[in-house]
Amino acid sequence: EEFTVGEEEGDVGGAWGGMEDRGRGRRVGGGGSEEARRLTVRIALSSNCTSGRNPTYCSGGDGGVGNDDDDGSEYESLLRAHSDVYPGPETSVGYDFFSLPGKETEDEDEDDEEEEEGGAPPPGAARVKFDWDARSMSLEDGGSEIEEDDDDDDEEEVQDGGNHLLMFALPHHMDAFADSPSYGGVPDSDSDGDSPPSYAVISADDDERDDDDHGAPRHFCQPTLTGPACPFFGSTWSYVEPLPTLRFTASRPPVPEMIPTLIDALAKDIDYDIPAHYRRGAGDTYFSGKLLARLGRVLMIGEELRGLRRWWWEEEEEEDDGGGDGGEIGEHSAARDGAESPFLRRERSAAGRHRPDEDENADFPSLPLEYDLSSATSPPSDVDALANLVPSSRAAAADSSDLPPSSSFVSALERLRSGVEVWLDGSAETPFVYDAAWGGLVSCGCLFEGDTGKCRDNVNKDGQMHCPAFDDPGLNFGNGHYNDHHFHYGYHVLAAAVVARFDPEWGRRNFENVLLLVRDIATPFESTGGEGSGGGGGDHSFPPFRHKDFYAGHSWASGIDPSPPYLNGRNQESSSEAIAAYEAVGLYGDAMVRAFTASSVDDDNDGDASLIARAAHVRDAGRLLAATELRSSDRYWHVRLQGEEEDAGGDDDAGTKNGESPSSLLPVPVPPASLYPEEYDERVIGVMWNTMAQFQTWFGNDPFLAYGIQLLPLTAISEERDDLKWTKSMYPAFASSCEESAVCTEQGWSILQLAVLATVGRRSDASERALSVPPESFESAGGNGHSLTNLLWYIATRPNVDDPLPLNAERVGFGHAPGADAETDGVVPGSAKNAEEEAKAPIDEGGDNNDGDENGGVNVDVDDGDCPPCLEEICRGGSDGLGHCPVKVAPYVCTEGPSRGGCSGAPWTVSVEGDEGGPCRGCCKLGPECGDGR
Repeated sequence: EEFTVGEEEGDVGGAWGGMEDRGRGRRVGGGGSEEARRLTVRIALSSNCTSGRNPTYCSGGDGGVGNDDDDGSEYESLLRAHSDVYPGPETSVGYDFFSLPGKETEDEDEDDEEEEEGGAPPPGAARVKFDWDARSMSLEDGGSEIEEDDDDDDEEEVQDGGNHLLMFALPHHMDAFADSPSYGGVPDSDSDGDSPPSYAVISADDDERDDDDHGAPRHFCQPTLTGPACPFFGSTWSYVEPLPTLRFTASRPPVPEMIPTLIDALAKDIDYDIPAHYRRGAGDTYFSGKLLARLGRVLMIGEELRGLRRWWWEEEEEEDDGGGDGGEIGEHSAARDGAESPFLRRERSAAGRHRPDEDENADFPSLPLEYDLSSATSPPSDVDALANLVPSSRAAAADSSDLPPSSSFVSALERLRSGVEVWLDGSAETPFVYDAAWGGLVSCGCLFEGDTGKCRDNVNKDGQMHCPAFDDPGLNFGNGHYNDHHFHYGYHVLAAAVVARFDPEWGRRNFENVLLLVRDIATPFESTGGEGSGGGGGDHSFPPFRHKDFYAGHSWASGIDPSPPYLNGRNQESSSEAIAAYEAVGLYGDAMVRAFTASSVDDDNDGDASLIARAAHVRDAGRLLAATELRSSDRYWHVRLQGEEEDAGGDDDAGTKNGESPSSLLPVPVPPASLYPEEYDERVIGVMWNTMAQFQTWFGNDPFLAYGIQLLPLTAISEERDDLKWTKSMYPAFASSCEESAVCTEQGWSILQLAVLATVGRRSDASERALSVPPESFESAGGNGHSLTNLLWYIATRPNVDDPLPLNAERVGFGHAPGADAETDGVVPGSAKNAEEEAKAPIDEGGDNNDGDENGGVNVDVDDGDCPPCLEEICRGGSDGLGHCPVKVAPYVCTEGPSRGGCSGAPWTVSVEGDEGGPCRGCCKLGPECGDGR
């Protein structure tokens, strides 16, 4: 803090009197004025123990990193020794992009194609640099900035005196510091690109320090809300952040056996019609964005299936023509010989067969697949899957439906195009307004009337536009007060990216309008100018990265605090929607790079070069924002419990976990996987505040809400977001909560449970259950951004899991079953009649490796116990819908008691008469005659 004080030193009184004994506590302004002096005071909290009762803060606790300084004296000495140097007013965060050594391209063929079109392959990583603008209060010139120059005498003097800038690194910083060397170091923009990471940390004991000592002693780490914070030294910090590859598809195609079902869902969802009021731009910006993105996702999934079908036909034509060079595809061609395509059956005339893209789909633009199925560099599983595009039975292929016709795709794109455009062109009944005071794009707000479908009181008595969002901080989730902008606008930007991919001319025409939304939430500040930086430049109309807190590593959703302000500071609920927002920014930038590149090539126009560079910078800034959000979300929202021996996210092969790092650096303190006290035994944080972490949401306390809000939406980046170990650990609690409440399904949260079920290796179980999700669930608050098409696509594209999550045979994650409150060793307990019978119940640990089992992958051989065959009324769907259970995997229906309507894979334990605590007081078993494919 800086204070202006009087000429006489004695004017510094009261709380500041103690500083008089230390002349280094003052700094005279550079002008040397005799009239006023500026006092700079650096304050640090030497102990969090204020009550004497908190074991974390009062018993030498440090969050697991190690703290031997019981009385705090060494720590206080450390703080005093480095109090002279402080972060200055020009503190900044910068970044530049570069290619990872040895990983310049993820796919050489794809990159060659991009360069032929005039584009350049996207960079693989970013260097993030914190410049603390280090200043010294005791320098002779009155506190000049410490220069980063080896020849600077002042800098050398400060370093030799031990007066280094001390700042605290949080767990995600230390993870990044430790990981950076495994990416080949951090190329300096002014060097040959092979310099080591530039962060500088030295021993706190200067007598023992030497030039190669980079590690601050662990025993000075201090406990914080989000884990240990450790002291690091240096006027700059730098680390490598590998950038995710953003695409609309997963990195692998859907499994062949699910493609017919996926096509059936697509045939319905492609006709989804955005509600009329949103088509007029009337209403809120959150749900409108979700519904636009929903249709956009359906279009991209449909185009992926069209692309796979084109690939099938092209490869068959090559075989018929005797083409090919005997490469990898040729090696797999025999597997397709005589097989039916899972996409369609066509009558073949004597003259040959029709290509699907030469007739009914010719009016809709075709996009290239975002994964390479023929390159030798593709993962073998990808090639094998497509080279054997044959369902598990010929009958399934014969009965599969054709893809929707071209007219359906054209109509869907037109609906999406107009739905996106109305919010951008100024014609919306709820318009966006630019706020010059805070530099932002805010929604005017809508007092929506359900009976009329219109906004009320948006025009005042003088005929002027009235914006109710400015008066009501809760309207539209507080959008008018800058709450949740990245959540809202991310969905709109994703929808715009889809339109731009299919209609590049529309994208070029609306670039600046869409960019207003991007600039509001993710204006790239000026980069440090390294390779691939793209020239971000300054933006005087919007603040850089509005929601992003680069020091905290994640975003804050809260905007202008209400009055009175929240005592716990800023907050963010949905870490997953923050990730998806930045994913959308990156995808939009990529779409516009393609659009401007195509224009430049087609028109031989070099004038688009600056637009290409601008779009590329938006793309890469979005990737950087997504990467940092992924890292911090996995660290702080995804909870690992104490005692779990697992990495806190990241790559198991990075070689820098558990305190180990390359020999070029001494070990960087790596915090444990578990950051929270053992009393917090939930697997997720619902709302993160500056000073509090909650297991709840803004809209309810049910556990499935806290889990679900960290899992939506389901897009390609979700695979990087949800670490397999974490999903396995959280699924039992998520499933139990969801299955105990009908609201979970009614409001669409069970959609996310099924997505996780597929992630943990239970694809067959998840796909079967997905078909029984009520259509209404996709229109509710938790499910209306999803569609059945998107859910099935997500399930169908999950990677194979070698060790699927074991589920007790009597309960496979559907409905409410007994024992839901108990969890042991990550296994969802079931409802066997007693412990002996439960021990005998076989557990299928093969997951989808047993897709051919007649029981759908779950091997069950149990006595029906107290559950007789269901009456025909129940079997045929009557009796209040008790017959909805999936016959193959969970045929036992509870007919009476608190769990009425619940499904189980084994007989329910029927409570005796008068037992009020029993979950089920009657049950029956659905027979094969009730199946109908369920």
